[in-house]
Amino acid sequence: MSHPLPVPRRALLAAPFLLPAAAHAVDAYPTGPVTLVVPFAVGGATHFVAQILARRLAAILGQPFRIEVITGESGLAAMADVARAAPDGHRLVLSPNSTFAMAAHYLDTPLVIERDFAPVCLVASTPMVLCVHTGSRFHTLQDLVEAARLAPERLRYGSAGIGVINHLAVELFAKGFDLRFQHITFSGGAPAMHAVLQDQVQFAFIDLVTAIPRIAGGGLRPLAVSSAARAEPLRQVPTIAESGLPGFAVTTDFALFAPARTPELILERLCRTSTAVMRAEATRQILAPLAITPTTVRREGFHDYLKGQDLTWLAAVRWRERHTP
Repeated sequence: MSHPLPVPRRALLAAPFLLPAAAHAVDAYPTGPVTLVVPFAVGGATHFVAQILARRLAAILGQPFRIEVITGESGLAAMADVARAAPDGHRLVLSPNSTFAMAAHYLDTPLVIERDFAPVCLVASTPMVLCVHTGSRFHTLQDLVEAARLAPERLRYGSAGIGVINHLAVELFAKGFDLRFQHITFSGGAPAMHAVLQDQVQFAFIDLVTAIPRIAGGGLRPLAVSSAARAEPLRQVPTIAESGLPGFAVTTDFALFAPARTPELILERLCRTSTAVMRAEATRQILAPLAITPTTVRREGFHDYLKGQDLTWLAAVRWRERHTP
């Protein structure tokens, strides 16, 4: 167990005079434009949530919040960029659990989430829906399961990258039914959806914000939603648990991170403001039709949340490793 080094008496005497200046600097935050980095391509749920958050934070905090997309490495390229940034709250990343709770453990990376980042808070959560092309021969989840059993590793599915949620959700699904598929990766959820539309892959788990317009337009056929309960915008679509895999429940969760060593007062201001933005009635009216729910996990609960995520996905990762040639 480490112990804090003794503080020189001169430093203790000086501290009361330094604290007001430091507090004033934090009170002035932000002092210029803030960049909100997004790890996946435009058109997906992460980018959608980032747009809402950035617009409302700018209005409240009085400085522009600019979105910058950095794709690659299943979202880890964006995380690594922010980890290197100055810890002053002016460069942040909005990351889905695809990246911070899955890819960070699944892929070979020097990043350690709890060492290299200061979590601000979880901001939102949304289910996914397993979709096929509207012309597909699969009309139910059981149709897909039976076809996969007859032709192991012949059916292809798309995801936003190795180790992300719509990859590992399929691995959990495959583990539950003892199936094998081919995995095709793309730069985000929206490109994976377009691969389904173009019949490059047979199915994909897609965030509802991306899938709903295509379902309504007749391009996609939803087979099952990933959450424990049915999604309100798709009440006619059963859950995977209802379709033969009891206990299956997966959601995409979005968290805001700053670089490690960002001052606590800045983190608390961002947490308080972000929480207020996401819980505002105007925000809820935008999010509800897309089954995006504001979350309530603040900074102090993030460690326990992350431990729970690790337990959830460890089984999928280990099963995948055992079944990879």
